Amino acid sequence: MKISSLFRVVLLVLFCLIAPWAGAASNPDLSGRVVFVDGDVTANGRDAETGDLLVGPTVLKTGKASTIEVVFANRNVFRLGANTILKIDFAELKKTVTLENGVFTSVLKKLGQFGGDAAFVLKTPTVNAGVRGTSFHVSTDGNSTYFCTCNGSVDLDDPDGGNAEVLTNAHHGARIFTKEADGSISVKPAGIQGHSDASIVTLADRIGVGVDWTKADLDHGQ
Repeated sequence: MKISSLFRVVLLVLFCLIAPWAGAASNPDLSGRVVFVDGDVTANGRDAETGDLLVGPTVLKTGKASTIEVVFANRNVFRLGANTILKIDFAELKKTVTLENGVFTSVLKKLGQFGGDAAFVLKTPTVNAGVRGTSFHVSTDGNSTYFCTCNGSVDLDDPDGGNAEVLTNAHHGARIFTKEADGSISVKPAGIQGHSDASIVTLADRIGVGVDWTKADLDHGQ
C-alpha cells in the first residue's frame, strides 16, 4: 500500500513537471524558442542555449557583451542586449514583459486580439507600452527609459498614467521618459540611439518578415 501511494505521488510530480512542456509543444503561443545566444545568458538561473524551449514564468538575464534572441507565437521575436534583466510569462496569451534594466528590441508580427487592448505590454520603471504589432527598441537604467517606435504604432504612458501618447512612425521616432528628483516623470523627443535599420531588419529576418520603411509617419516626434 505504501509503495502504491508513493508511486502515485511520483506520477503526479512527473505529470506536473511534464504537462507545461507538453502544452507548450502543442501550442507555440504558450512558449518561446531560443534562436540565438552569445555570451553569458541565463533563463531562470540556468545557462541558456540555442534551441531551448522557454515555458511559463521566465527571468532572462544577460551579462556583459551578451545577447539572446527568442521567437514566440511563431512570428514574433525579441532580442536582449548586454546587462539586461527581463521577466515574461510565456504561458499567458496576452504577454506582459517587465524590463528592469538593459536593452530590448522586438519585431512583433502575429499577436492575438483582446477586444482592442494591446496583446503585448512592456513595462519599465518609467514607461508602459501597449503594442499591437510593430518594431521597437527600448533601453532603461531604471531611472530613465529610451523608447523608439521603429516601425508601427505604440501606446505610451508612464506608470502613473500620465504622459499618454500614441507614437506612430514608419522610420524611427523616440521618447525618453525620466524620473525627476521630485518623483515626477518628464518626457522629451529623441533621435535614434543604440540601434539601426540594419539591426531591426536582422531581427525581422528571424521570423521571415519584411519591414516597410516607406509608410508616412503620423507622429515622427523629431
